[in-house]
Amino acid sequence: MDEVSRRLPAIYTTEQVAALFKIDPRTVRDNARRNIWPHMVMGPRSIRFTTDQIQEIIKIATPSRPYAKPERRIGTLANRRRAGGQ
Repeated sequence: MDEVSRRLPAIYTTEQVAALFKIDPRTVRDNARRNIWPHMVMGPRSIRFTTDQIQEIIKIATPSRPYAKPERRIGTLANRRRAGGQ
């Protein structure tokens, strides 16, 4: 039995995953229900996550490149109007 339990993946509840990511449990349930995050359904109201699924969620949530704030253009429309455009 000890050897079998070592081979089985750890299974986490929505509350445990929420605590891990420091987010609301409703967010975890919503993302699972909308199939944004991989998960297992153990019953009609029981959503569970394996370690592999949690690692996949981290990959999904990690941006491939750093966020760059878009350049703000102040007065562009006003400048065009002054120049005779629209």
